[in-house]
Order: sequence, then structure tokens, then C-alpha cells
Amino acid sequence: MMVMKTYARIQNEVVAELLTTDLDIAGCFNPALIWVDVSAVSGIAPGWQQDPSGFSPPAAPAAPPEPPSLAQLQAAIAAISAQLAALTPTS
Repeated sequence: MMVMKTYARIQNEVVAELLTTDLDIAGCFNPALIWVDVSAVSGIAPGWQQDPSGFSPPAAPAAPPEPPSLAQLQAAIAAISAQLAALTPTS
């Protein structure tokens, strides 16, 4: 009976994809590809980071910046209008 194992292909210290198989993958892929047995790592998914201490999920994305307030937009429009007025020749 063959045992299914899960392997992670590592690219730039990040899990690029997962493969679950009962085959010996040593000869299945180009040797330049890095495959790591992650059968004992629960919850691993593409995007996880690999470092010498093991695997960790990617950092949570940063919250998007707050949109400018109406007052900030009005101030920016006033500043641009003043710059345009300074560029406009007077007759």
C-alpha cells in the first residue's frame, strides 16, 4: 500500500503550489524545481512563507488608506486652481 504525501513546490521562499501523490517525485520533475514534503504541516497553502524554522502563513495585507476628506479635496482643488491662475497670462 502506497502512502499519499503532500509536497510543496518552493519558489523564492514561498509555496508556489501543492502536489499530493503516492509517487516518488524525485524523478518526476526538473531537478531545478524545489519540492519539500509538507505532509506533516497542517493548513499549508500556496502563498505560505518558508524559512529555516519552517512554514508560516503570509502576513495579512495592510488596510487600504482612508480616502481624503471633502475638506482635503477642496483644499487640493484650491491649490491647483491657484497654480493654474499663476500660469495663465493676463491680458
